[in-house]
Amino acid sequence: CEHMEDSVVTAICIQADAMGNDALLVVNDATKNSQQDFQANQRRWQQLQRDDRVLAALIPLVEAGRKLTSRQVAKMECDYPGFKAYWWSREKLQLRDGVLHRERKVDGQLLHQVVLPESQREIALRGLHDDCGHLGRDRTLDLVQARFYWPGMTKYVEEYVRRCLPCIRRKAHIPDR
Repeated sequence: CEHMEDSVVTAICIQADAMGNDALLVVNDATKNSQQDFQANQRRWQQLQRDDRVLAALIPLVEAGRKLTSRQVAKMECDYPGFKAYWWSREKLQLRDGVLHRERKVDGQLLHQVVLPESQREIALRGLHDDCGHLGRDRTLDLVQARFYWPGMTKYVEEYVRRCLPCIRRKAHIPDR
């Protein structure tokens, strides 16, 4: 799944906003999503995560509560580049209704971030940066971190915002004549 249709991008943002920091747990009436839509979105998240090569290898291990030796982790990293970065945070990973999440405490509040497949990172940033009015790096990072997790997320968001053409144009100083 290289590209996701606009309706799914919209659903991601609506669902994330409606559910706040407890993504995919409750349906907010304001979103006017039926329980069937909610379940369809959950199934879509499950499928997207299982379509991701690294997450597909990680999910069964998290589900079973498996521990790996350092040699096994090194082998998984060779077979699934990027695995080790997720494995380092395994104590914070959990499946919630079949969707992989990462727990994160912010100001004493527990957040459940959806572990975002690699194929969805650009889409999420388009929704949370571009479609939200080209917010700055810090605000975009706050919005992303409140909803999603992937290793190297901070650097990824910083790079995305740094190379955003509308943001570059807005920041460029054009002297008066």
